[in-house]
Amino acid sequence: MCTEYSVPFPAGVSFEKSNQYAGHFSLSDSSHNREVKIARYKSKRALDERLDELASYVDQPHTDEETKREFSVTLVQRWLCVGQDDIISLQNELELLSKGNCVDESDVGVAVSKPFRPFIITRSAAQSSVFGAGYPSLPTLTIEQFYDQQVAAGLLPPPKPIPQNSSGPVVRLIDPSAEEYEAKEKKKANQDELEDADDPDMLSKARSFDDFKDEHRRGSGNRMNRA
Repeated sequence: MCTEYSVPFPAGVSFEKSNQYAGHFSLSDSSHNREVKIARYKSKRALDERLDELASYVDQPHTDEETKREFSVTLVQRWLCVGQDDIISLQNELELLSKGNCVDESDVGVAVSKPFRPFIITRSAAQSSVFGAGYPSLPTLTIEQFYDQQVAAGLLPPPKPIPQNSSGPVVRLIDPSAEEYEAKEKKKANQDELEDADDPDMLSKARSFDDFKDEHRRGSGNRMNRA
């Protein structure tokens, strides 16, 4: 159609070259195919730039017919490049599909592999045999058994028997926290008894402490560890 209407092909690009690029060349002619592709890209970019320039003049009322004709021809050439790229892509895709249909389906099969035999690593077997942790994580001897072995080897002295009727002092364990608690409770009970009995010394001491708290703020005597 472009030939019938005398629409020239873009510079550096022809329909014959596009057919050659579509698959008529072998792999040894890849350099030539690359040159054709670069030429088509440069031509398309030049057409886009020219269309941007002419678009600002076409809508003006004083534009002559030659400018409008150039705009139309450039637009057709631009879409001619786009159409050639699409045709090349479709031809390559058809070629791939035709080669795929030639493949015999009987040649394509799923390879059945033999099942793997179960095996146990030697380290894992040794690990599971020692308390299941890989190392002796649990004690193999009690303290008494270890002491008996050390005594039998002569490394530790044998135990001395404790006499039944010993006249020595009796050792009694005392919990210091219990004694301290008892002392606090006893002191608190004594203070309660003095308050209930209205002891004058106790009342005087309490009043003096109240006056001291009124005159001195809490923490006012703290010198921050300064002399």
